[in-house]
Amino acid sequence: QLRRSALLAIGTSMPTSAIAEVLSVFVVHPDERLAHDAADLLYARHRNPITAEAALLSPHPDVREVAMALLDPLRGSPAAGGSRPGDPTRTLDIFKALLERGDGSGVNETPRC
Repeated sequence: QLRRSALLAIGTSMPTSAIAEVLSVFVVHPDERLAHDAADLLYARHRNPITAEAALLSPHPDVREVAMALLDPLRGSPAAGGSRPGDPTRTLDIFKALLERGDGSGVNETPRC
C-alpha cells in the first residue's frame, strides 16, 4: 500500500520527463495493483512512448490494453507514440498519401519544371 501511495504521489506532482522511467518499471511490475496504478497515470497524466512501449510487455492484460490503445496507429495518442486522424504531427504523411492517391489523369496536377 505504501508503494502505491508513493507512486500516486510522484505521479501527481512530477512532470512526465521526470517520471517516465519510473512508470516504465511499474507498468511491468508483478503486483497487479501497482501496474494498474502506473497504467492509469500513463493514460491520464503522463503519456509518453517509453512507458507505453514498456506497458506492452506487462504481465497484466489490462495494462497491455492501455498501451495498445495509446500506441494505436489510427486512434492512439501522439504524445505516447501513437497517432489518430487529424493529428497535426502527421501532415507530411497525409500529404504523401494524397499525392500517391491522385486520380492519375494529370488534369488537376501542378506542372513540374
